[in-house]
Formats: sequence, structure tokens, C-alpha cells
Amino acid sequence: MNTPPRLIPVDLLQHQQALRQCTLCPQMIRPVITGDPVLSPVMSIGQAPGIHEAKVMRPFGWTAGKTLFKWFEGIGLDEEAFRQRVYMSAVCRSLPHPSGLSTWPRTEPGKTLLQDALQAMAAHPAWQRLLETERRE
Repeated sequence: MNTPPRLIPVDLLQHQQALRQCTLCPQMIRPVITGDPVLSPVMSIGQAPGIHEAKVMRPFGWTAGKTLFKWFEGIGLDEEAFRQRVYMSAVCRSLPHPSGLSTWPRTEPGKTLLQDALQAMAAHPAWQRLLETERRE
């Protein structure tokens, strides 16, 4: 079923355009990667785009994204549904991070902390509303 178009506030579109044109950091690795402007009660905030995200021009588009979306699929939304329903952003828009190399989610205490965080997220009312919307469509 096709999702009806959502009206996106002009200020969000302008903000994303300004981010893509930003030149404040001389060593910045371009281009600035932004997610689609999605109105959502849930927002995913990463550290910064990885070095490969520019190849696919979307956040969480490489190794870390594959892991991230596998986690979210485990609590009800696959990658496509997540990208349509959750606004994705980052603390930094440039200076790549090594999260794809991180062992944190595969070793303790990170492994347990990740499961606890995913369970808390799955039980949150905003996540439940996303799942309900997904089921209706």
C-alpha cells in the first residue's frame, strides 16, 4: 500500500539544504549526508556519517547501518519501513567515525546494554505508534 504524502515543514527542508551547503569545517569530508525529511515521533541520532555513506548518499547506509537495521527489524520495523517512519540525524555531519569497527555491541557490557536499550525502545509508546501505523498499511 502506498504511504500518503506527508507535509514536511519548510524550516526542516531549509535546514537540510543549509547543512548540505555548509563549508564551516575546512577538513570536512563532503558531501554532507542527510536523511529524508520525515515527520516522526521517533528520531535516530548517530555520531556522524561513516566514510562510505557518501557512496549511497544516505545515513546508516553502510556496515553500521546493516547492523542497526537488523536490530530494529528484531523489534518490528525493517530498513525500508524505518527510513519511511523515522527521522535520521547525526550529532556531526562531517568527521567520519569508526563505529563499523567497534566491538562494543558484540562484547559485554555493550551486548547486554544494547539488548536493554532495544527492549526499552520497543516498549516505548512512540515506537508502538510506528508499529501500529505499519500494521495498518
